[in-house]
Amino acid sequence: SLSDMSVRAALRWCGWQADDELDAALEHWRWDCEFGEAPDRLSLRHTCAEESTVADFGDAHFCVADARGFDAVAQHLAASAFGDDDTRLVLRARVTRVERSPHGGVLVTTDDGKVRGAALVLVAVSVGVLQSGALKFSPELPLSKLAALHEVGMGAQCRIFLAFPHRFWPEEQRHILIAHPRRGLYGVVTQLGGGGGGGGGGGGGGTASRQPSTGGAQVLCVTVAGDEARRVESLPDDEIADEIAHLFALVWGGEQAVPPP
Repeated sequence: SLSDMSVRAALRWCGWQADDELDAALEHWRWDCEFGEAPDRLSLRHTCAEESTVADFGDAHFCVADARGFDAVAQHLAASAFGDDDTRLVLRARVTRVERSPHGGVLVTTDDGKVRGAALVLVAVSVGVLQSGALKFSPELPLSKLAALHEVGMGAQCRIFLAFPHRFWPEEQRHILIAHPRRGLYGVVTQLGGGGGGGGGGGGGGTASRQPSTGGAQVLCVTVAGDEARRVESLPDDEIADEIAHLFALVWGGEQAVPPP
């Protein structure tokens, strides 16, 4: 079996070293923006040996162009399984406790104090929710499961959308990487709406030039990941906008060329 190592170790083994700002920008786009962490914190086994060796969703990746968003998919699937006013479907209720019933089956408690019974329960919350302790289990999860759970880290990714009164970036470029001495500082910029050809998305897969409509607005999406995403998420919106505008001014010809978003 493959002995695990960090992606960083594997890259060095293969002869790759980020020697300058451009290398770091490419590396950040390929790894951080795909998995939410820097290569130092990524498992080779779980990012390459298990995931990248299988085809992901066919020959191309697509942005969701439907203005209704992912909710439309959930609504369609729910309609095929549940009727109108079906009491089996409970929304806007947070589960706080899952416990084995003394009479068989499982009891589920929600934050409104209601308890519902079921023969089986499928828990599909994120690792972050499980690690937070917000969801209680009775009896508690086995130590082996808890140990495995706390070994898994949560990646972080943040997308920031900015609308500008006019375009100041190259129209033909859908994706723009910004090399900066500070690795990952607002380094992946995607043009939304009209203009721009295809080009690779995060992770190196072929990304078709199918983009959501922006209603004619000049919109850029800036992606940050890992520690930089965690930092940005703690900032107020106006401070984030100021940081990005300052960076864009350095890239595209000064503050006079870049209007405030």
